[in-house]
Amino acid sequence: MNGLSLSMIVKDEEEFLGECLESVRDAVDEMVIVDTGSTDATVRIAEEAGARVIRETWNGDFSSMRNRSLEACRGEWILYLDADERLAGGQSTKLAGLLENPRADAYQVLVRSVLSLEGGKRVGQVMPYPRIFRRKDGVRFERQIHEQIAPSILRSGGKIVPSDIIIEHLGYERGFEVLKHKIQRNLGTLLALVERDSRDWYSRFQIARSFMLVQDYPAVVHHARAAIRIPGVPNAVVSALHNLLAEAALKTRNVGQAIHHCEKSLSLYPQQAGAMWFLAGAFMTQGNPRPAIPVLEKLCALVSAKEQAPAELGDIVIPLDAVKEALGRCYFAIGSWERAADAFATALQVNPSTPGASERLINALQKLGGQDVVLRCLRSATDGGTKDTRLLSYRAMIENESGDARNAVATLDRVLALKPLDTTALTWKALWSLRGRDFSTAASVIRIAEEHEVMTDDLRRCAFELAVQENRFTEALARLESIESSFSPEDFAALRSKVERLAKRASPFR
Repeated sequence: MNGLSLSMIVKDEEEFLGECLESVRDAVDEMVIVDTGSTDATVRIAEEAGARVIRETWNGDFSSMRNRSLEACRGEWILYLDADERLAGGQSTKLAGLLENPRADAYQVLVRSVLSLEGGKRVGQVMPYPRIFRRKDGVRFERQIHEQIAPSILRSGGKIVPSDIIIEHLGYERGFEVLKHKIQRNLGTLLALVERDSRDWYSRFQIARSFMLVQDYPAVVHHARAAIRIPGVPNAVVSALHNLLAEAALKTRNVGQAIHHCEKSLSLYPQQAGAMWFLAGAFMTQGNPRPAIPVLEKLCALVSAKEQAPAELGDIVIPLDAVKEALGRCYFAIGSWERAADAFATALQVNPSTPGASERLINALQKLGGQDVVLRCLRSATDGGTKDTRLLSYRAMIENESGDARNAVATLDRVLALKPLDTTALTWKALWSLRGRDFSTAASVIRIAEEHEVMTDDLRRCAFELAVQENRFTEALARLESIESSFSPEDFAALRSKVERLAKRASPFR
């Protein structure tokens, strides 16, 4: 049959499997699942979702189970997932488009995970993996654990190209102890393989990666160095091992070693995000932002062009907003305020939730002179879906100061859509509307503030001024009494006298 087959192996996955299968229901033409001995509701969930379930006895070899599932598939294309993964929302149409006009024999997808680290810290990670490939003779999974499909695709002359298909991986975000248990389970098998064959560089590499996940940096260094010394290690793996060593060195503040390993890695694959990111991080940790800047600029260009290192490298994915935010910090550190502001603004344009970027943008803008530059950066940062009311309020203030009261009020409306009772935004909207003689808008704002009991002295002033402007002098006098404490006794008396005179002039019985 033509079309796309989902290929999976599972065991006791009742917690995750249903949602996994639901996420691909509209994207695949068949679902083939090898069950390796489930004792829970996994098989029932799979069959009720329409999957063809093949029962196999677990033999300790992930590749053989994957290949058993692969052999039972009938589609021209294969998508393989784990039960704790989901095809992200909105991907079905994109996936169909890739297969209707294929440019390759396999596609890398972006697997997005959240890692639960020790101490409750959560870290996002995006990695490219070839998860979609054309079914043909000779394309098989390899390795007993941490099974791989890419080597057989490449050996058969197949081309693997990047795609923007996103898979969400949930298995590492259920707490550090759960993550540690999963890693330790796999480590037992990997260490046994190394014990049997000391030249097994692939297992050594996976051991180093596993220890990185549980933050055991001395173990990372030990196994990564051991792997690099084994003859015949492919350059792609050597580069990845240097990246692991660089990351471990950074985590332990050994900056010199981090720089050394990044340079080694980049000498093998100059166009890769991982080593560039760690190299820039090493310079920044060293307190030396200047050499980090060209590295981050090059990384920005690489990420913006959506280029990826060769498929065999398995380069990490660095989000553009993270690169721009780091670049902004470097420019700020050397006093290049406008470039820093531009970088932070771009980060927020790409991802309005970029950690730290809003506060740092405000700090950079406060160093700048010239409303034009400040307003340009603020508009760039907030024209997207920002929910940061501080940035929006700052933008509104600058728009008003530059004489653009209409847009200033429109920006305040965005603040009030997020925080309907924000007293600063209500006050500014009432005041600026008064100045623009938009009395109905000012009255509406004051009415909202009074109804919700969030009147401030500034809003009471606005209410007083509005009453005067509309010749409601009796009300104006009453409102003036409510803000008496805002004036000196002399000023208050003079203002009251002025309003009383206006009231007498306006009276038809004078």
